[in-house]
Amino acid sequence: MSKKNTEELKELVQIIACYSNGISIGELSHLLKTATPKRTLQYRLSSLVKKGALRVEGSGRGSKYLLNRKPDHIKSASELLHKADVVPQLDWTGYTETVQTR
Repeated sequence: MSKKNTEELKELVQIIACYSNGISIGELSHLLKTATPKRTLQYRLSSLVKKGALRVEGSGRGSKYLLNRKPDHIKSASELLHKADVVPQLDWTGYTETVQTR
């Protein structure tokens, strides 16, 4: 995976992590730093869902993307997102969030 793609995936995860009730693809596209074609964004979100980093609720235009909740058998968020090449590191002091790639 290229550094550019990794950075773009990091940005997606950072934004989605800020929306506990989920975010639609339309809302997400307006928050990205660079203009990304809708199909490209759909592909990236789909790959993060398949890798278990995100989950999608709803269908069609009502779809919302959220960080995947941690199953009981996974001990840390880094284990959960390991397959996505993105590791969120939450700092609950002042509710900020940083994300780092492995």
